Amino acid sequence: MSPALAPGDYVIARRHGRLRRGAIVLYRSEDRIMIKRAIGLPGEEFRIDGGVVAIDGVPFDDPWWDAATRPDGVWKLSEQELFVLGDRRSESRGDSRDAGPIRRDDVEGIAVLRYWPLRRLGRLSARPKPPNVGGAARRAR
Repeated sequence: MSPALAPGDYVIARRHGRLRRGAIVLYRSEDRIMIKRAIGLPGEEFRIDGGVVAIDGVPFDDPWWDAATRPDGVWKLSEQELFVLGDRRSESRGDSRDAGPIRRDDVEGIAVLRYWPLRRLGRLSARPKPPNVGGAARRAR
């Protein structure tokens, strides 16, 4: 889930609430808890075609991806399913491309805050942060 989360990060998750596109969800998969980003929501058609993601036939300008999304496929999500992907698509394993959509009932929580390590303390939002315009110039001084 890098860069949003790194190995060794600890998060606080809320158990209930409105699930939004882009939310980082914790869900049960067999005997472990997985953490991925919810991209396709219940009732939607999720399509990957030539590395491009489309939701209900509309290309999705995915702000979290690091490379073209592969492999191609089409998934019609039921009213109880989500399509989840890791942010580092080229390295992510065990997301919906491999294991299929997840059931909403398997969602254990929605990550809302990273609390460890302290230097990375902060809220986790479903919305991507805008680029740090001018940040490099301030650091260079």
